[in-house]
Order: sequence, then C-alpha cells, then structure tokens
Amino acid sequence: MIRLIASDIDGTLLPYDETVMPQRLFPLIRRLRERNILFCPASGRQYHSMRTLFAPVADEMCFLCENGAVLYGPGTEEGAPLLSKTLLPRQEALALSRAIMDIPGCDVIIEGQNLNYLCGCGPELVHEMAVNHGNLVTMVDRPEDVPEEIVKIAAYCPNGMDGPAALLAPRWGEPFHMAVAGLVWLDFSIATKGTGLAEMCAAPDAGGLPRRRGPGSAPILPGRVRRIGGDPLMRAVIFDLDGVLVRTDQAHDKAWRALAGRLGIPFDGRAAARLRGVSRMEALDIVLEGCGRSFTPAEKEALAAEKNERYRAIIAEMTPADVAPDTTVTLKALRERGLLLAVASSSKNARFILGRTGLTPYFHAVVDGTQIARSKPDPEAFLKAAQALGVSPAEALVVEDAAAGVRAARCGGFSSAALGPAAAAEGLADHEIRSLPELLELV
Repeated sequence: MIRLIASDIDGTLLPYDETVMPQRLFPLIRRLRERNILFCPASGRQYHSMRTLFAPVADEMCFLCENGAVLYGPGTEEGAPLLSKTLLPRQEALALSRAIMDIPGCDVIIEGQNLNYLCGCGPELVHEMAVNHGNLVTMVDRPEDVPEEIVKIAAYCPNGMDGPAALLAPRWGEPFHMAVAGLVWLDFSIATKGTGLAEMCAAPDAGGLPRRRGPGSAPILPGRVRRIGGDPLMRAVIFDLDGVLVRTDQAHDKAWRALAGRLGIPFDGRAAARLRGVSRMEALDIVLEGCGRSFTPAEKEALAAEKNERYRAIIAEMTPADVAPDTTVTLKALRERGLLLAVASSSKNARFILGRTGLTPYFHAVVDGTQIARSKPDPEAFLKAAQALGVSPAEALVVEDAAAGVRAARCGGFSSAALGPAAAAEGLADHEIRSLPELLELV
C-alpha cells in the first residue's frame, strides 16, 4: 500500500520559468490525504519557500527541504515539528564558501535551517532569492559571520555550471555531495533526498507514516539535530580513553593527590573533576593554583614527570581484566558492522594503557598526547584521528565522558555521544548514553 508520495518541485511540478504552483495540484493533495497518503515535496529549496508555494495545503504535508538536510512534519510554519537536521562540518563549509567566492562570476549562499545568508552578493541575486524563490534572506560580510549551524552551501553560477563544477568537484565532491540544482545552481550537502526520505519514514511525527528503520538504527526525535547525516554515511567511531574505555581516573587521582600532598596543596574532589580531559601540563597548572608560590618551567616539567612516574607505576599493574566485558563486546560488534575505530586521547600514556589492557587490536588508529599541540576542548585530537581513518568529521561519532571532549567534538564538526552525566552537563552532545553497548543503537 502506498503511504507516501514524494516529488521534486522545480522542473517537475513547477516549470523553471514560473513562480506559482499550478492550482489544480492542491485538490489532488487533499484527496491523497483523505486516503491516508501523505504528499511530500522534496527539493533543494528552503522550508519557507516551499510552504509559500504550497500555502493552501501546507499544514497537511511533510517537507523535505535543502535536499534532505532539513525535514519538517505537518503543521503550521511556527508549530510544525522539525524531524531532522543534518549539519555540515562548519570549518569545511566555510572553506568551501570561500572557494566559491574565488571563482569569477559565482556567488555563494550559505544556508541555515530556514534562513539564507548572502555574502558579497549583488542586488540581482538578492532579488532572485527573496522574490523569485521566496526565501528568507539576510546579508553577511564574511562566511565566518554566519551565526547558526550550516545545512547546505549553494553556488550560484549564472554564466554556466560546467566550469565551476570542474573546479570544485575534485576538492569538494568529497566529503560533500555535489548536485546540480536547476539551471544555474550547484548544491553541496551531506544529506541527500534519499537519506532524507529514509529518515522521514522513521520519524515519529511524520504524519502517520509507517516507521522503517534498519537493525540498530537510532530513533529520530522531533527537533533532533543529526550531524551524522544519516546512517549510511556513518563510517567511524572515535573514543576517548580515560573514563570511556578504561577507568584510570582513580590512578590519576592517587598520583595527583600524592604530588599535592608533598607540596602541601589542598586537593579535593572538585579539583580532581577539573582535571578530566585536559593535558598533563594543564592539569598541573590547576593543581598548583592552591600553592602560594610560582614555579619555573623547568620545575613544572619535573613535577609533571614526578606525577607521571607515580601514575605509570599504578597503571603498569593493569591487565585485560581491568576492562569491563561490555567494552570488548561493543568494540567487537562495531568492527563486525564494518565501522572504523580510533582512540583520541590527550594522555601521553594512551598506547601504553591500550597495550596493558589488550585493547590495541580493536583500533585502526590511535592519537595520543605526543601527537597533538592542543588538548580538548580543541578538536585537534579528533581531527587527527579522523584523518588517520580517512573519514570526514561528518562521518564519525565521538564518544566522550568529559564536557571538554564534547565541546571539542562539536567544534570539530563531529557528532558526539556523552557517556555519563558529566559529559552531558552542558547539553551539547547529540546523544546521551549510560553505557557503551548503547552505541549499537546509534550506528
């Protein structure tokens, strides 16, 4: 039984040179709805533009907007549920925007959830977007000035698309999906109409559609922001080490507490919590805040080495028995699903710990504190892990137990799963999990 009919708009329902939808279409959409068949326009257009075209019946429809990057269920423009939103990695999206602006005769449109940002465009394009397309638009001086998350980049090529497409495709055809849209547009997104339709059929507020999800797929909640870009694009999982794969926080706590005690510095649970997810030297600075004197760089290096010697003496006694059974079961299951796995840790002892606990064979790549210059919340470790795996940030899920790590994932354009309440405290994670086996429901 047919329950959903999806159709392109421009060139299919609406001729390229027209701006008003044929009126005979609206009674047909109502009759379909009476038969419990939902009609869904699927387009690269903005939500506001699409609702304007279908105004007489807009409240009764789902909308697949921005080539599948933004999905809305039935309802008023102010009240319709946002079913899904797939984001572009911000830094790569801004770099693509600048590349488009460098091509003579081309303009860039940076697209948010329901607002277009025009950068350095002339009045002709403003008129085209606001009047001919019916979009909500605003102007920005630079791509970096766009204040919201980006769902799509469009290149406006009034002199023809062949030349710009040839210039942009080698660098930006991956990780983005490049599509010809109409006669003068190139669209760049992660979502596609295919992935958008699959997510719409899984959404709980999609107007009564039967839900279809593959095994292990995560539910899409109203208003849920999905950076993954749809299950078919998920290729990798990147793990923090301490507190996620192994419990070394007690070993760290004992080593820092011993150093603080020798120096006569107070050290309590609040101080210990601040040390999670940061580098050794940053942690030392936090510990030394309670000291009444300053230390030279050489003295700090000696203190950090002293702490590390105590810490390594403790973790040297670790064995595979120190790894929770559900951790190895989860890692094995993820690999069996074809996912690439990496560890990205600020710890310079990460490889030593993985070796002692027998976890090394599960991972395709390891990035530790010896390979990075900036610790979390800088995303450097995660970006290097993704590079080592050969995936883009949009194709990887980061698993973290610290708020600093979740912020790092967000800054790098990754999806994140917050393990435990500390990581979820700031509300920035895409998913919240209580144990590692719950990852199998997300990827």
